Amino acid sequence: MIDVVGLEQSAREQTGLSDFGGDSYCEPLGVLVDALNGEARLSEFGIFAVKAMLSRRLAARLQITDYLAQNPEVANEPVSAPIIVMGHGRSGTTYLHNLLHQDPALRALTVWEADAPVPPPTPDTYADDPRIEQTTMNLQAMYKMAPNLAAVSHHEATGATECLQLLELDFRSMGYVVMFSVPSYTRWLEGADVTPAYAWHRRALQVLQSLMPESRWALKSPAHLSGLDGLVRTYPDALLVATHRDPVKMVASMASLFVHLRAVRSDRVDLNECGRHAFHSTLDMQNRFDAFLDAKGEDSVVHIPYQQLIDEPIRAIEHIYSSARLEFSNEARSRMNGFTREQPQGKHGAHSYGLLEFGLDAEEIRGSFKSYIDRFDIQTDNRK
Repeated sequence: MIDVVGLEQSAREQTGLSDFGGDSYCEPLGVLVDALNGEARLSEFGIFAVKAMLSRRLAARLQITDYLAQNPEVANEPVSAPIIVMGHGRSGTTYLHNLLHQDPALRALTVWEADAPVPPPTPDTYADDPRIEQTTMNLQAMYKMAPNLAAVSHHEATGATECLQLLELDFRSMGYVVMFSVPSYTRWLEGADVTPAYAWHRRALQVLQSLMPESRWALKSPAHLSGLDGLVRTYPDALLVATHRDPVKMVASMASLFVHLRAVRSDRVDLNECGRHAFHSTLDMQNRFDAFLDAKGEDSVVHIPYQQLIDEPIRAIEHIYSSARLEFSNEARSRMNGFTREQPQGKHGAHSYGLLEFGLDAEEIRGSFKSYIDRFDIQTDNRK
């Protein structure tokens, strides 16, 4: 069994610290732990791995609180005009984010930084920080346990990653919904105020940038679609970018991702349940996105069609840079062109999936997403 008190004690022992920076994490962590114990069907290894993961998040929260207490000026530093990619999962967000990561004028959150943001890197340590080796070992172990996962979601320690883990510092995160079958936590999260999680997201970025040369963040997570109000309150000058794809492809691919991630920590993964959860979460996020656009206007977001991103990636980048009033340097262009040649789709294995294995129906999905398809003139594959 997982218990909150034990997780807190483990974090204190890991860090020698005791100030968690407030108690906003207590309710979401309690709801999550109850769901993990009662609903997630964790394996013996899964229980061990989840305890380690959650205690690391609490440890990072302790360390960020301590760092800001010792360096109070950091909390006053702006996180200026970040570029935030927030399209639905499996709609090209990772590919787009990795393209942006090629520009030396931008800074993406890397896997190792997201996992352990304190102490913050410096120019001298950024490329060879010992946490990079540890993160590499952790990733290799995960891919050894789940060899098909790399084709679905491949990461490298120094590669760009979602900023989802920064929201996990306050345990209000869609990441847990994807990784575990936790319906009671999912319902709680759908009605929760995510603003406290974005406050921690910002604190983590402030810490990470505090000893590095000034640069503009390029961030990414589909989860932002479910927390747009909190996101724009925290980053009012952000440039928001959304990718768009056939919802049948998105939902089926998300269901496959749910299966692969849940199988790492559970011996019993229900494919139909993963299909339902992927369908529900994607539709819920789109409904929230529609409401945001209705209130703020279509032009509040830069919209990138998936097929354009795949067929003409540089053109898509030019559109984003023009909207951001950002110079598209020759070096950035050259590195992005190199990336598109060196990182073709399927490099880490083919991601194969189908609707029927998850109990999904193409016509039902298209019907539920009709307003999305019409609103963004989505190219759809009409096969069942």
